Amino acid sequence: MSDQYAGALKGSNDDNDVLVYIEPKKRAMVTISLLVGFFGIHFYMRAFSMCTAYIMADWNAGEYYSAGKALQTAVMVVATSVSARLIPKWGIRKIMGGSLIIVILCNFGTLLASNLPMFLIIVMLQGIGNAGLISNMISLMNKIWPPSKRAMWLSTIGITQGIAAIIVPTLAGLLVDGMGWQSVYYIMTVIQAIGLVLTLAITPSNTQQRNYTPRRFDSIGTLIFIIWISCIVLACNFGNSWGWTSPRIITLLIVGLLGLAAFIIVEMRLGSDAIFPVRLFKDNRNVAYIFIQSFFG
Repeated sequence: MSDQYAGALKGSNDDNDVLVYIEPKKRAMVTISLLVGFFGIHFYMRAFSMCTAYIMADWNAGEYYSAGKALQTAVMVVATSVSARLIPKWGIRKIMGGSLIIVILCNFGTLLASNLPMFLIIVMLQGIGNAGLISNMISLMNKIWPPSKRAMWLSTIGITQGIAAIIVPTLAGLLVDGMGWQSVYYIMTVIQAIGLVLTLAITPSNTQQRNYTPRRFDSIGTLIFIIWISCIVLACNFGNSWGWTSPRIITLLIVGLLGLAAFIIVEMRLGSDAIFPVRLFKDNRNVAYIFIQSFFG
């Protein structure tokens, strides 16, 4: 067998193992466009804490900010599960482009936020966009690229994160000191907008997953999860200031625990259609350990 024929056969077999088929000559450009948006999201996540002190200077409400960030994390958990369920059907352009649009709109919302409740709502909504892009990057690399090139392109995610970790804190600090915290949002919005334009322009419109089979969306389980996790987060954040025996905290804890019980029951009954497959906790002990660690963290 000639080397040329062997190489052609290997390339053919590689493409058979690709779940989301994109023409080989376009794969690199699609990946790079996604990485630009990925960097833009990491810009926000690493610069946000530096800007927050200035944004909230007149509100003096640290515990409310803590609650907002905790709820953003809860929203990211839900958005991660939802986007992972939808991206095989909707494709890369809709999920990744939509995530960037949400983040960009929330950037402007933060710039225009005139009070604490508005700011906290925007922080939570931003979590939807963050999760939609960040949580899907690794899985997309596995789906877009064949085995022979998968590791190389997966490494670009770590490189992008490393660049953000080195550049963004220093750059954001210089911008905040020199031109105000708003300048940070202008810069990262431009980066995110470039990623959005590239994603919409380069990514093929049909990137449905090859093995996709229609499945019922677990809207009830998703709603119950948001309710119980939000109640627990709020109770933990305001327990000291409101008093752990106050009616509000007791009500939040009761609703949270009842919601958790209802969530487990609903998800157990749905089985494989559940957005959070509770049976994994029984079948895979590592999943249970990781979830418990993440929850308390």
